[in-house]
Amino acid sequence: MLPRYNTDLNLKVVTGQTPLALAVELGQAETVERLLQRQVDPNVELGETGTVLHPATRRRDCVIVDMLVEKGVDLNIKDGKGNTALLVALKAEAAMHDPANERIVERLLDSRVGPLQRDGHSTAGVLHAAIRSGNTHIISTILDSRYGTNVNPPVDELAPESPLALAVRLGQLPSVELLLKKRCKPGFEIQGGGCRLWQRAEPCHEKTRYRRG
Repeated sequence: MLPRYNTDLNLKVVTGQTPLALAVELGQAETVERLLQRQVDPNVELGETGTVLHPATRRRDCVIVDMLVEKGVDLNIKDGKGNTALLVALKAEAAMHDPANERIVERLLDSRVGPLQRDGHSTAGVLHAAIRSGNTHIISTILDSRYGTNVNPPVDELAPESPLALAVRLGQLPSVELLLKKRCKPGFEIQGGGCRLWQRAEPCHEKTRYRRG
């Protein structure tokens, strides 16, 4: 039972956790709901952890993620590694096959209030992370999101290859096909100079030498 007297429910204990953070870590959805009803701030930053949305995402707890999103948690706050909750979900080992993780990605994408970001810079990193996961359902979800992800972003030191170049290098034929269907240019740049798709594929997987003009 939550106390009725005037208690600061956003107060951190010596471990740096708030009551809400502890409830999220333990997967106590009912307690999370009660705390949110008491106007607990879901955006209290927890150092390297980020906010409570980050551990909820790592736990793949769809119910708690939904609660936090409905309460207006800031989706753009980054953890100590520079990851938003969306990037945490995309980089998770479960990103390849877990339906709960897919649902969280879809929920976060649908709830964003601004353009998709790459560690606070651009759209490239979100799509790159999805390609690394190999999950074509998540890749398609990102490409079809209402924010119109750029499939031909400029390369730079933070993203030295295009999404298509990454898919080719990893030998992910389904991802290559999907990106080409989304009008990803088969001629692309990599940092340090231009590179045609067939040249990029040469030292990688023969199956990704895609027949395209």
